[in-house]
Amino acid sequence: MEIYKRLSVIPETYMVDEHHVHIYASRKNDGRIVKAKRPKDMFRNCIATPSLISEIITSKFENHVPTDRQSKLFLENGIPLETNILSGWLIKTSDIYLSILYDELKKALLGSKVIHADETPFNVIRDGRDPGTNSYMWVYRSGFCDSSHPVVIYDYQESRRMDHPEEFLKLFSGVLVTDGYQVYHSLERKRKGLLVAGCWVHAKRKFSEVIKSLGRNASDGIIAAEAAKRISKFFHLDKQWKDLSKEEREKQRHLVISFNNSYYTKSICLSCNLLCTSDAP
Repeated sequence: MEIYKRLSVIPETYMVDEHHVHIYASRKNDGRIVKAKRPKDMFRNCIATPSLISEIITSKFENHVPTDRQSKLFLENGIPLETNILSGWLIKTSDIYLSILYDELKKALLGSKVIHADETPFNVIRDGRDPGTNSYMWVYRSGFCDSSHPVVIYDYQESRRMDHPEEFLKLFSGVLVTDGYQVYHSLERKRKGLLVAGCWVHAKRKFSEVIKSLGRNASDGIIAAEAAKRISKFFHLDKQWKDLSKEEREKQRHLVISFNNSYYTKSICLSCNLLCTSDAP
């Protein structure tokens, strides 16, 4: 017997569920009318179903298919769903259902001892402002050591002002790891219980920029090259210790300090160890 395999495709299949709801009138002719119970809709009197909404969300946010392109794909299958309808469904789903999950995720995030924060600019088309105006996505992530299930929250804002992280982090007390943007330090001076710590990736980037500007050969032996090398060593060691407990990570970092006779390395490791004892990654 010879066995071989071939791969076939079944195109997307759409089904229309037709619901029949029984309505009863009183035999006594007293005007009483009773309607049978019906399954709860996602949105009142709307054709959208959980499976359809899940497909739209997955296509847009996982497969990066914009809603206008999805609208065209639906139309090709004989289903007229305009872009504004799909976008409206996404907004209503977020407001009614996903907001509950968001509240729980934010609660877990603010309960962490360490939060990493960063913000990045981007343009939003047709948001009522002048073309080319920057908006900002503020991103917050729980510390590596806090939980085996990290929480990442994206907070869209139209500016880079301090009042955005101030509002978002108003219930947070602990270590905030950032890239050195002054807004975070201003927030630290204003808030009790908040300690801002520098990000080693961003610190190394400054030294790497010096090395790049001079060229690798010309930068041999300079402080920037030595600093970048030592920070890389910290990253390498931390990667080896990633499966250890917080206490074991702290112990290993102390061992590195005790076996190193360089004051410069000691000072960096001590700063790193401060974050370690505060549950930072």
